Amino acid sequence: MLVQEHTVERPENGQGPERKHVPHRLICRNARGDETSIIAIIKTQGSDTKLVAQMQPYYEARGLSRFEAAGKHLHDSVSRKLASDAVDSTLAASINRGMMQVERNWVNPDGIPGRPWFKHILYGARFTYAHLELPGLTEAVEKQDWPTAKQQAEILQRALANNTELIGKLDSSLREPEAESGKSHGYFDRAH
Repeated sequence: MLVQEHTVERPENGQGPERKHVPHRLICRNARGDETSIIAIIKTQGSDTKLVAQMQPYYEARGLSRFEAAGKHLHDSVSRKLASDAVDSTLAASINRGMMQVERNWVNPDGIPGRPWFKHILYGARFTYAHLELPGLTEAVEKQDWPTAKQQAEILQRALANNTELIGKLDSSLREPEAESGKSHGYFDRAH
């Protein structure tokens, strides 16, 4: 469903969505006041002014919430370590390796359908070079190629789940007592 940007607003203040990349409850109200709602991801489409709202099951929307929470926990753990001056070069290298692996997990070796040279599943470019978020999924939905859209959504879900787990393990390694003593930095000391 295409939704004009100016028609999407938060009920509490009438402004547009603050964080477009996280799941929202999209509420539709007709002239009689009847309402219905769905969980939706609303995102900008390249440089144009439309938004795409894709129906998404609640269990999928929760996955994004877990990823966001894992990122916040990791941020807090890293901030505490930095504030306590407990980051030595070994721990810093371990954190960096873990974060580089998170970024690598957003890459699909097969690329996006029709343009295998674009490997990143979160960001790409249109043929016009305008930016494109979730390129494989977005282009499949725009073409109404539902089997490809399903496949691209599954690739995104796997990467999201893998990165949520990876960030959680990195966070745990920062909270472990041996990480503080410098003995081991756990999961991220091994190549993956």
